[in-house]
Amino acid sequence: MNSIVNSFCREARRLWADPWDLAMVTWVPLLGVALLWWIFSAGLPRHLAVGVVDEDHSSLSRQLVRMLDATPGVQITQHYTNGAEAERGLRSIDVYAVVIIPRDFARTVKEGRAAQ
Repeated sequence: MNSIVNSFCREARRLWADPWDLAMVTWVPLLGVALLWWIFSAGLPRHLAVGVVDEDHSSLSRQLVRMLDATPGVQITQHYTNGAEAERGLRSIDVYAVVIIPRDFARTVKEGRAAQ
């Protein structure tokens, strides 16, 4: 038991001798915890701007767009005609994501195959 107390006293003296070592075991971890708490205090993101490229133009693709727009975390803000236009929207930060509905989407889904 005496060796544990001696070791603790030695480490405490070393921490008090170097302010940076003391900071690394006291206020720096507290600052890190406070920063993480602040980052995640807003909760879940809501109404993130999303663009859509509908290459199928079917009733099923329009229903998919409506369902995406109805989710609380996503808001469809742009409808693009092609992928290049959508890429420009992403690069200019008009939208945070783009959903591309490929040609023959409805037929692929009705056949029971996995759509890309």
